[in-house]
Amino acid sequence: MLSLYEPYEEFFGPTRVYVPLIHLASELVDEYGYRESSDLEAALEQSFNVCMAMNINIDDHFKKVYVYRDQDIITDWLMSDLGSYLLLINGSTRNPVVAQARLYAIKH
Repeated sequence: MLSLYEPYEEFFGPTRVYVPLIHLASELVDEYGYRESSDLEAALEQSFNVCMAMNINIDDHFKKVYVYRDQDIITDWLMSDLGSYLLLINGSTRNPVVAQARLYAIKH
């Protein structure tokens, strides 16, 4: 009998644990080389797709928040370490920071 393949459980185990959300997307935008808000949106969407494909609960690693900045309320994202990493490697390969991160992941 075939069983459902659960790749996420292979790496992290079947139990859900609390994952601290310690990264704010708006603080990583420059560091990750995202120049346009559309770059960030596309990387977030791809990160969510990875989570869904791997049966990772998106809410464990990404949380939409609202931040008051420069007399405006903006939408931002709190992320876990995994969420932050997914945001980095799922950016456009035309972005040198993303390309370098992908090559680093392959080499190590």
